[in-house]
Amino acid sequence: MCSRKIFGSVFLVLTVYLSVSVRLLKRAGTFRPYSATETITIYLEDVNKIQTRSKCQLKIYNQPDKNPIIKLNPHKFILPVLYNGPTNQLIGLRDTVYLAILLNRTVIIPEFHKHLTDTSGQFQAVDGNLRVDIPALSALVSVVPHSAISDHCKNHFDVAFLGQPLTQKHFQVNRASLQHYNVTLSRGKRGQRFNTLLNPRDQTLKMKPLDLRDYYKTDAKCAMLYYAYRSVDAKETPEMLLKAKEMNLTDINVSLLPKMDKNLLYSLVATHVHTPEFISNIAEEFAREVIGTNQYIAVHWRFDPLDWQRKCRRETTSPIDAMCKQVDNVTGADIVNAAIKHNKYVLKSSTRPVIYFATPIYRKDLLLSLQSHIRDINQRKGLGVRLYTGLDLQEQLNKYSVCSELNGNVEDVLASVEMEICAKAKSFMFSKHSSWSAEVLNHRVGHEFANFDRDILKATVEFRKSVLSLKST
Repeated sequence: MCSRKIFGSVFLVLTVYLSVSVRLLKRAGTFRPYSATETITIYLEDVNKIQTRSKCQLKIYNQPDKNPIIKLNPHKFILPVLYNGPTNQLIGLRDTVYLAILLNRTVIIPEFHKHLTDTSGQFQAVDGNLRVDIPALSALVSVVPHSAISDHCKNHFDVAFLGQPLTQKHFQVNRASLQHYNVTLSRGKRGQRFNTLLNPRDQTLKMKPLDLRDYYKTDAKCAMLYYAYRSVDAKETPEMLLKAKEMNLTDINVSLLPKMDKNLLYSLVATHVHTPEFISNIAEEFAREVIGTNQYIAVHWRFDPLDWQRKCRRETTSPIDAMCKQVDNVTGADIVNAAIKHNKYVLKSSTRPVIYFATPIYRKDLLLSLQSHIRDINQRKGLGVRLYTGLDLQEQLNKYSVCSELNGNVEDVLASVEMEICAKAKSFMFSKHSSWSAEVLNHRVGHEFANFDRDILKATVEFRKSVLSLKST
């Protein structure tokens, strides 16, 4: 009788231990009893069932394309360690896809992380499905989900490709990621078996695609691109983005891709690595239901004290230093007046000016101040200007509170939607030296009114000068 009780107690403890262990392993991404293909299918089917039960109207998870145009080696993989803010992380993924094509490696969808100003928790992990259009990416190249790391790489990476020089700052920022994947960084000479391959001359990989392919030639199964951000000597350009958008993908000769113009190849990648479709749908819905028109201009004011203006605390003589002084000298009234003036110039109509103002959502003080300035202008001049901000968009996103995937990620999703709202505007007033604004401008290549896009800080400074000039006369 006593032995039965002991056996029962041990069995209960083991059952609880195994149950908890399985849950922890699942959460850590180390328990995946399926093959790569099964993992993709079963994972997405389960998530779609959850979404259906929760009555979520957003189609966040979609089946990846299983027949990509560029079929990469299914036995070699590459995963990026992403760096900086959300836009830079997207660029890092593009670098990785570009390298994957040259090195013939299947892309592992990475985990993204939140911006440092995200009030729900800076640098917390973000599911790739909230940041990237997986069907669009997988239509171009072979991909596997992040959860497949345990299947293919056993949570260990054989080699780390350094996209940038190995500095203490970069190492500290990405230490957690490296430890999670059992990657150790060590310096070694080319040709020796080290855990890390250094890039030549410790600088950005300014190589021709064929030379790059030769340099990173290795039989290692699982590779990590460390510090993936502008780590290749290729980029998207307006001219090449237009060409890439017009390309007939069925005519692509995969064997000739390494010989393709590097910027055209990178631009082709950029047209397939972008925000998810549900983000674009929310932006269109907001313009239709809240703004009520597509005849609006969008403004991106990037100059916030917790991020961009940190550069202003450094003593430099760079163009950034001059911009810092300009930001300090303009007021909220200057910003909205410059936007109203630009609206009239672009639309040339007697209709009421409509403006969407994008800035980090934590700047609620600035957003409320701008609304106050708009009310004052309307009272004094009878213009009937309408201003919409992230505060309005935040209310719109409340209708999707049943979507568990958005819980804790509202600010992250909001910033992506704002980018789409700006991209769809009649005209865009951008912030110079901002990767966020640059991404919007890339989206607007070929847009009917793209030639009317203008630097918001420059326009604001010019408006302020004109006002001061009038006062002095």
